[in-house]
Amino acid sequence: MKLMHPRAGILFLSVIFSFTVRVLPAEELSGYSLRDQPAVITSLLKSEKDIGTLKRIIGILNRLDDTYDNLYERLTTGGAITVFFDPAHGKWEDGRWEGEATGRLSCTGLPEEHYSIELSRELYKLLDANRFIRVETTVDFLKVLKGKKDIYRNIPFTETVKLAIDSKSFIILSEHLNNISAILKAGGLANIPGIHLTESKWGVPHLTYIKDSHKGFLTLYNQYDATDMSRRYSLELKSILVENGMRANNWNRGAVPDDRFCYFVDFPVSVIFESGFISHPEEEAFLSKAENQEMIACSQYEALLKSLRDTFGVDISGTEPRRVHTPPQGFMELLKLSRIAIFYIQHGDTDRAIKTISTMRSKYPGKDSAFMGPYKNAAFALANAKKYYNLSKAHKKKNQINTSRKYARLALRSLSSRPLFGTLRDKYSNDFIKLGIMSAPGKAVVKKKIDPGPQAGKKPEKIYPTSKTTPVILAVEDGQNLDAAVVKALNPDSKNLAAITRALKNAHTVKTVKVAGRSKSGKKIYYWKKTRQKVTFTAGIYIVRFNGDLTVADVKRVPRVPLYPWKFQNHQYLKNSCFAQHEKERSL
Repeated sequence: MKLMHPRAGILFLSVIFSFTVRVLPAEELSGYSLRDQPAVITSLLKSEKDIGTLKRIIGILNRLDDTYDNLYERLTTGGAITVFFDPAHGKWEDGRWEGEATGRLSCTGLPEEHYSIELSRELYKLLDANRFIRVETTVDFLKVLKGKKDIYRNIPFTETVKLAIDSKSFIILSEHLNNISAILKAGGLANIPGIHLTESKWGVPHLTYIKDSHKGFLTLYNQYDATDMSRRYSLELKSILVENGMRANNWNRGAVPDDRFCYFVDFPVSVIFESGFISHPEEEAFLSKAENQEMIACSQYEALLKSLRDTFGVDISGTEPRRVHTPPQGFMELLKLSRIAIFYIQHGDTDRAIKTISTMRSKYPGKDSAFMGPYKNAAFALANAKKYYNLSKAHKKKNQINTSRKYARLALRSLSSRPLFGTLRDKYSNDFIKLGIMSAPGKAVVKKKIDPGPQAGKKPEKIYPTSKTTPVILAVEDGQNLDAAVVKALNPDSKNLAAITRALKNAHTVKTVKVAGRSKSGKKIYYWKKTRQKVTFTAGIYIVRFNGDLTVADVKRVPRVPLYPWKFQNHQYLKNSCFAQHEKERSL
């Protein structure tokens, strides 16, 4: 008989901003017991004085037992493994796809959801056909998976986790595609090498030379998964996809431990598929083919069964479940300790979190650092943050404000911006503000828009004068000769073109280098020497400054340059070249 309904595990998601606790009457603890828990956990939790906290932890432990313990026995008695299929992105309330609204677009302008839906449907077919797997998701996304609908709403990861816990899910899967939304292209979406017109995150136009292209699949996995299934799943999937001819992304060679989302903190077993870069022309073409979508989904399904078999010792690939091996001794104990540690971290109890992690490390010293490492790092961050927090308060008492602020910043920096430390970071911030160590963040001032009225015309665009000495943005494309690059950059007449090209071919830069030599006594010495080096204009972006007589004063190669008309001249992008043969419209 189970001691508590497994849905009580939801309570561990609550963000606690107050650390005042209510001690519950003894009769409210009825039905909750540590009697069936491992001795190390019973010993750890005996010191927990708050009954409400103890009940929540026991609820988490019971849910873990219901979901992950005795898996083979449950499958042979009619049970099933529940997979929660996370709706990747989706429609916003204004009717736009999130991929469209946030720049997650393919080379051909399709939102990310276009491809994630097709891949999700292929994987759903395989999951649904297995009698030992039950798929849970939102009502509208289930209709999408079944091909009955093409639109679903966007939900945050917090809702995904809550729904997964409500449905007693075993694992969360999320189907995504990658892109280069970090570089917003103003002229074309293709993620290919070359010179492109881009925008910064503030919307400032830039000219950027992209040397390498982003491509390849990767799988983000839950680095706090103490069962190790998330990591095994990611590695197994990488192996299968590579065998099928796909290329792994360079980031951690395609299997990436992650903790940037609550998705990876609040649920024990979870992965996110990123099956390729839809912003790369070749990869979009590959992902658009039905046979490749089927291959990727089959690989994801095969990797799921393989990692389940290796981790929990149960094979569900046939008509009946088969026990392959028994999970190692202490398997569930370590999983429970890990979730208790996360519970205490999320509730701001530094001492108990560190104590729990220390228990994990001392009880299982030989465990793979691949998943014990993140807990070790978390304990280190907590200990440092607490040390700096106490130092900050101590210096405040001595009225040493600057030193106090320094330690306050170090305390918050130790906790980083990871969601795991969110509650403790908020607590420390609020304490520092109350003590006057730090100031509260100011509210943004919203300026009222003034209606210019019907008679107001459009303000003419300001024109910035340029001269021969105004720095030139010279963009040299791959395979382009210098004459053609100069024509695009400055549009000069034939006389100036010849003079400018000649000056560029003779351009030199002065560089200070360290040179070895001998002193008069014959001892080896080093000294600095200025050397002239000839400039070779290969593909890339150059800032060239001319003298008044059109000799080159300076040349600098840059990876990107802001298109500021008051600072640079360029005929192709700024339409402000002083050498241009005729006037053109000055706009991008």
